[in-house]
Amino acid sequence: EAGLAVYLEKPPTLDPRELDAMCAVDAAARHRTMVGFNFIVEPARRALKERILSGDFGAVLRGELMAHWPRPRSYYRRAAWAGRLVQGNQLVLGVDQWAPITTVTAECYRAHQIQGADTFFVEGKAGQGIPFRISMSHACDGGQRHWERITCERAVITWTLYKNYRIEHDDGRIEEQVLAPMEHVLENHLHYNGYLRGKHRR
Repeated sequence: EAGLAVYLEKPPTLDPRELDAMCAVDAAARHRTMVGFNFIVEPARRALKERILSGDFGAVLRGELMAHWPRPRSYYRRAAWAGRLVQGNQLVLGVDQWAPITTVTAECYRAHQIQGADTFFVEGKAGQGIPFRISMSHACDGGQRHWERITCERAVITWTLYKNYRIEHDDGRIEEQVLAPMEHVLENHLHYNGYLRGKHRR
């Protein structure tokens, strides 16, 4: 409202009602706010997204995500809101909306002693009826494992976090790119700075 640029770390708020109010202020602001979600400005991800949107691989048919992100008990002790659904009289949900969800079915489980769930199995339809499936858990041992897969009419794209992405074309061609190391917080700030100077869109 004061005309200043605002950069927020995620989550912008933990209450979806407050998020709606923040978005309304942001829509009228001189400079749009940026929220530092780690992968939004990743160059390889943005370039691949452009190819998907331009139709290089045909229409998107399905999306999948499998992620194991181990979280010890200390993770839930680091902040008063961690793992909670309600704190005082305020919701603690952290909702993001990237595309309209038309249907969703979910099974949620809890292994840690928290209010919320730490393991999720979700399937549904987004956008124009495109199905998606998500399997995620914080209740796991070992290192972090994370892959995303987009099935299109003419190719299957598999993204392995921090490692590489692989495109298997239906004509047998395979593209593979190793992902360069990236300081996500630094790149988020640099990207927002570029937006403020008019170099690119937010």
